[in-house]
Amino acid sequence: MNIEKILLAIVASAWIVMAVIVTASYYRSETLVFMSPPLSGEAETFSGRDLFGEKLKLLESDMAWLDNCLILQGIFVLIGFFALKVQSERLELPILKLGLPRSWILYIVPVALIIIWLQFGFLLDDSINLREEAFNILQTFHSRLDERLFRGYATLLNDSGFVDAWFMLFRPSQSIIDTNFVAGTAIFFSVVFGGLLGFAHAMTVTLFLVANRLHADQMKLWTLVGRSFMAATPLLLLGLILLSHWQFFAGGKNPNWFQAVVALFAFVGTLLIHFTKSPSLRTAGDVPLSVEKQS
Repeated sequence: MNIEKILLAIVASAWIVMAVIVTASYYRSETLVFMSPPLSGEAETFSGRDLFGEKLKLLESDMAWLDNCLILQGIFVLIGFFALKVQSERLELPILKLGLPRSWILYIVPVALIIIWLQFGFLLDDSINLREEAFNILQTFHSRLDERLFRGYATLLNDSGFVDAWFMLFRPSQSIIDTNFVAGTAIFFSVVFGGLLGFAHAMTVTLFLVANRLHADQMKLWTLVGRSFMAATPLLLLGLILLSHWQFFAGGKNPNWFQAVVALFAFVGTLLIHFTKSPSLRTAGDVPLSVEKQS
C-alpha cells in the first residue's frame, strides 16, 4: 500500500472519530445553561444603550467578515472540484480571467482554505461572545424597556444567516428568534453550511494528497527533508483542522452537534474526491510517493 492510500485512510478515519467524539461530548454537556453574567464596570462609564451600541458595531463587523469567509470557502471548493475534474494541465479561471497550471491550483487551494477556515473560527467565536454580551445587556435593562422596544433592539442582533441559526439551535435562551421551525432550520443549516465546511475540510487535506501524487516523479529528485515535509503536510493540515475544532468546542465552551455534521460531510467529501477525480490524476505518479532516499 503506498503512502497516499495510508494517509487517505488516516484522514477518513479522523473525520469519523471527530464526529463520534463531538456527538458524545455534546450529549454529555447538553444540560449546560448559559447564564447572563452581570455587567462589568463598563456600565459605570456608558449607559446601557451606548454599551449595547458598541457591542452591536463590533458584532456587525464580525458577521460581515464571517459571511465573506463562507463565500470564499465556497469559491475555493468550486475551484478545487474544477481542478480535479478537468483533463487540461492548465486551467483558465473564467471569473478571474487567469490561467494557472493545475498543479499550482492543487497546492494553492488547500493553503487558502486552511487560512480562511482558521479566520472563520476566530470570527465565529467572537461573534457568539459579542452577541451573548449584547443580549445580556438588553436583559439587564429589560425592566426599563417597553417589550416592543426590547424586541426591536434584540432584532438588531440578527444576521439572517449562520449566526441566527446557531443561536436558534444551540442558544435559544439568548435570542428572540421563533423556534417553531427549529427542525427545518437544523436540516437546512446542516446541509448547506455543514456541507460547505465539510467539503472545504476534505479539499484542504485531500487535494494536497492528490498534488503530491501528481508530482511523485519530480519529488524523487528532492532531498529527504523536502520529500518528508511534503508527505507530512496533509497530516499537518488535518491536525490544524481537528485542533481548531476541539478548541472551539471545548476551549470556547460552544457545545453543539454541528461539528459532527461537518466531520461526516468531510468524510463523504474525502471519498468523493478520491473516487471521482479525473483519469489523468488517477494514473499520475503510479510510483508510490516515498520518503525514502531514491538512488
